[in-house]
Amino acid sequence: CRPLHWHSSGFHYNWSIVSFFNENEHAIGGERYTRCWDQLRPLIEKISPQTRLEGPETGGGIPASYKDFIDPASHTDHRAPELYSFHVDGGGGSPDEYDQAIAAVDSI
Repeated sequence: CRPLHWHSSGFHYNWSIVSFFNENEHAIGGERYTRCWDQLRPLIEKISPQTRLEGPETGGGIPASYKDFIDPASHTDHRAPELYSFHVDGGGGSPDEYDQAIAAVDSI
């Protein structure tokens, strides 16, 4: 798993949560996403033990591969992600649409 982008700033932050591949914008796929997660999580925990890794972040539907990703058995350390972020467009959706989006996440 190699970085897709590197932006050196010289700044050092103390973050509680780090987002992992926001909305999978590079479409790396479920198996590769899981492999990268499994390589990066222990590195982040070593550098900043208090930081939690959040992922996947989804928008516009839930890819089928994420069902495997949230299964602890899919990870080398047998730990499921602690945080999952489901992005819903707030631009005019009805309450029923939001309820359906949450139900879709709950059904995974």
